[in-house]
Amino acid sequence: MIAQRAGDVVTRRGQVHVYQPLLAKPQPGYWPAGELIETDATTGKWQELTPTLSQSCAVFPNSQPRVQATDGGYAWALWRPYSCCKRAGQTFLGSTDFQ
Repeated sequence: MIAQRAGDVVTRRGQVHVYQPLLAKPQPGYWPAGELIETDATTGKWQELTPTLSQSCAVFPNSQPRVQATDGGYAWALWRPYSCCKRAGQTFLGSTDFQ
């Protein structure tokens, strides 16, 4: 799957390929998701968007049956693990009291 390979290229360091990963460094208030690893749901899941919209996500690869696109066009969304993450490095910006 080309989408998975694109995820590998932009999220992994130290591979034997010529590219610059697009991983940012963590800083207060920003925690990048890290490398995308095949079969590891904690690093990301794929949702098929077309030719049929899937109501669920799955890791790559998976054995779910797929509809063959007549024009060869497929689209997938990559959902990264940003929800329910451990709090770290927050900066309190202030508060306003509306009384």
